Amino acid sequence: MTLLRRTFVAVPAFTALFSATTVTAYALQPTVVVAPTVVSPMMVSPAGFDRDRRDAGPELFTWSGTVDRDVYIVVRGRDVTTRGPDRNRPFRARVSNAIPRGNGQLVLNVEEGRGNVGVIEQPNARNGWQAVIRIQDARGGANRYRLSAYWDDFDRRDRDRDRDGVWDRGRDRDRDDRDRDRDRDRDDRDRDRDDRWGNGRDRGQLQWSGRVDDLVEIRLQGRRVDYITRSGARVSDVRSDINGAGLPRRNVDVALFTQTGRGELHVVQQPNARNGYTAVISIYDPRGGVGFYDFVARW
Repeated sequence: MTLLRRTFVAVPAFTALFSATTVTAYALQPTVVVAPTVVSPMMVSPAGFDRDRRDAGPELFTWSGTVDRDVYIVVRGRDVTTRGPDRNRPFRARVSNAIPRGNGQLVLNVEEGRGNVGVIEQPNARNGWQAVIRIQDARGGANRYRLSAYWDDFDRRDRDRDRDGVWDRGRDRDRDDRDRDRDRDRDDRDRDRDDRWGNGRDRGQLQWSGRVDDLVEIRLQGRRVDYITRSGARVSDVRSDINGAGLPRRNVDVALFTQTGRGELHVVQQPNARNGYTAVISIYDPRGGVGFYDFVARW
């Protein structure tokens, strides 16, 4: 794997008494080197911490390209596509292995790039084993990015620790998480059964309309609806209404219907426990001026 070398201006002489220190940022932040040294590229995980490379499995794919503002890298199986403002910029993807369908998560090795990089949607059965990676470059001008993706297989790590006789409380937490997911799936089946009889309590929808200039994100959590203008003129004439139940604190699929607008609308983040059961809808209006959008999101 290519090592990333970042050399900074020499520090004052008295600091030489201290050893070189490497500071690794949380997810969505680039690696920072305080003193001249050679460091391995950062392993980024969506859970907000850096995972040891020894826990990562085989490489799934590599991606390289230039980003000027914002791009979403969508991976399903062995297919890699891009969405968002910079979707038409050239990129190169080399796929070594398809995303596994099992108990684990995607981790990233960011080798080059100055902006924010992170996995905003992990693959699971509900989203068809699709992963979404977001790259945000807030500085002026385009910048080159290069990253590698690996699969962190939770079951494999448990087996390795059992084989080595190492007791890990994290394994128990993973097992507890799986038990909770199983219970949640059972509850989902119960609710679906209730829905068939007209007794479902978690069904709801968001009716949203507004004028968008370039890129806007709509964040939905419970009955709270926020919108963030990522670029372009501030969104205006916004109207949002939730009918039925708010977004529940469980895994559900959010789908878009009756879309009106000249640009692109996507659910870029489905609600789950890792993101606080928050759904994120992206609206990208590539044409000049503002465009009117009206849609319904149902769960």
